[in-house]
Amino acid sequence: MVILSHAHPDHIAGVQQFPNAAVVMMRKEYEFWMSAETQTRLEACEIYGLGPLEVVMAASVRDHVAPARDRLRLLDRPAEIAAGILVFPAPGHTPGHAAVLVSSGRQQLLYVGDALIHPAQFEHPDWVSASICRRGDGTHAKAVAGAGCGRSVSFRGLSPAGRLARSKRGRHRSVGNRLSPRK
Repeated sequence: MVILSHAHPDHIAGVQQFPNAAVVMMRKEYEFWMSAETQTRLEACEIYGLGPLEVVMAASVRDHVAPARDRLRLLDRPAEIAAGILVFPAPGHTPGHAAVLVSSGRQQLLYVGDALIHPAQFEHPDWVSASICRRGDGTHAKAVAGAGCGRSVSFRGLSPAGRLARSKRGRHRSVGNRLSPRK
């Protein structure tokens, strides 16, 4: 099984490496990227202001997501897709961005894809990356902390994994950022 947090090229290009795997993603994400309107706007470089890179994004969706259509499992709401693996909406970076909560006993890991790309966003949840489709409202940092998650993982973060702690001002901050078991 392959879980796609979102359909940007750096997250979907490897789908064809798993030709027999089911591909899980949020329906809203799939419908956004596969819509004729989005494809037309990307071809015209009108969504992100990234020029020719948007043409690459459109082609990537056509080349990697569309061919997996028969293997897609599209989710409309949070779903436990296997024992201890919950996929749920985490929109913001893209309209149908998803996060994945993996639970085993009392331990949890939250994969947030590109919803959070830097540990500073825990303390400043209103800070967002340039590629985010809408202004951030801190939902992702709050969700991580609210889930009592011991770890969060971000694809691009300078520190790829860590625990969360609440600061004196009530904000969250990322601490112990390393890929090692919590002691």
